[in-house]
Amino acid sequence: MALEQKVEESKPAVNEGLLRQIDGIRLSPRLRAEREQFFAHELEITSDRAVLAMESWKETQGDVLDVRWARLVEKWAARLPIVIFKDQLVVGNQTKLFRGADPWVEYDAPNVVEVMEKDKRQIRTSAARVSGCEDEVWEAIEETVRFFLGNTPVDAMFRSLAALYGDWPEELEKARGTIRQGKYNLTPPTPDWRKLLVEGLHGVRQAAETGIERIRMGVEPEARKAWFWQAVTIVCDAAVRYAHRYARLARDLAENENNLARRVELEEIAGILERVPEYPARTLQEAIQARVIWGVAMQWCRPDHAVDESGRVDQEFYSYFIDGLRERRLTLEQAGDLIGTLLSNLARRDGVKSVQRGQHVQGTLHSNVTLGGVTADGRDANNELTYLILHMAGLLRYAEPHYTFRLRAETPGWALIKALDTNRKVGGGQPQFMSDDRVIAYLVEQGEALEDARDWAGHG
Repeated sequence: MALEQKVEESKPAVNEGLLRQIDGIRLSPRLRAEREQFFAHELEITSDRAVLAMESWKETQGDVLDVRWARLVEKWAARLPIVIFKDQLVVGNQTKLFRGADPWVEYDAPNVVEVMEKDKRQIRTSAARVSGCEDEVWEAIEETVRFFLGNTPVDAMFRSLAALYGDWPEELEKARGTIRQGKYNLTPPTPDWRKLLVEGLHGVRQAAETGIERIRMGVEPEARKAWFWQAVTIVCDAAVRYAHRYARLARDLAENENNLARRVELEEIAGILERVPEYPARTLQEAIQARVIWGVAMQWCRPDHAVDESGRVDQEFYSYFIDGLRERRLTLEQAGDLIGTLLSNLARRDGVKSVQRGQHVQGTLHSNVTLGGVTADGRDANNELTYLILHMAGLLRYAEPHYTFRLRAETPGWALIKALDTNRKVGGGQPQFMSDDRVIAYLVEQGEALEDARDWAGHG
């Protein structure tokens, strides 16, 4: 069978008319204002998270470590300042500032010391970027760093190793035979976003309760697992309460809002937050809102890295997107606004990096959105939402999040051309292309329209 025929048969049944409509979408005033605000602000450092971390660590001294970390998340969920910015459509922010970051002192204190420039009261967040601190913030961070130095889980681990092996662990690290966690950054996990959307945290919590009950009944022989399951229930409840705090804030703002359209919008936001991420998402806005709240909660635990790896957004959100359009509960412009709001939220995620990481990461947190590729059953995965995400990325032109477009011989031409067009508009390798061995042959066979595609895909 000819390659061209294979490509044709592998194409999903996309709505080409919908693709043309997506090409006509422009940035809404809301997204344009967010973008202008982003580039008008420099990154600022806050100390709220660090102060609460120290407070919680003092309160939970002696507790089982799993539960201790969970109580820390609980403290952040209950006490971190929250804000809903003007005309924000999906809420949930890393800090109280539009562009803010918190040092990860409870695990990363040695790295924070290395990037604090005391003479100028600045914190270096990359090799080329520094952020100033107000005196109150600087002093609070300095106090928390002093508290955690020598008292992090990594310090405890190396003390235990030293008791067994003497100076061998330290010497092995100096010889680059190992990497000390907390001093160097690790690769973050990719969350199971589909599980969150389909089951909600209520479902995750129920599974944890079942685990605890199995231990109580003697069915589960490893009693230590009870601590982990207890921690899961604490964290799930904390994230739900965090969403409910935003719901109350949205309702308070709605009561004092003179603009009727915005008042209705705030009331809808409040209703959504009272449902997700606790329960399964039913609409695109609920799905994106659940993803943002849970992503923020995960970021508390790893603010120097993109813990909230965004996964395959065009697959996970597709049913919410296409069903909303078909059932006329969602317009294409509203879908574009929601996707753009998610990308804008990810663009503002930032952190205080180690010296080593700051030397090779000049941007924010490298949150990655994977597009295209294949489905679990081997079919081409490109769809109308893939196209919309690429389109909104091309309009917004943020350095983050990163986009990885999975390019195959069977990738349909409409998807590849859109990815190349987005790459031209954004620059900086957005999206970056990941391909298989047959791509060059495929591109050659596609004809004149793609004659320069090999260069764009990095195969020149």
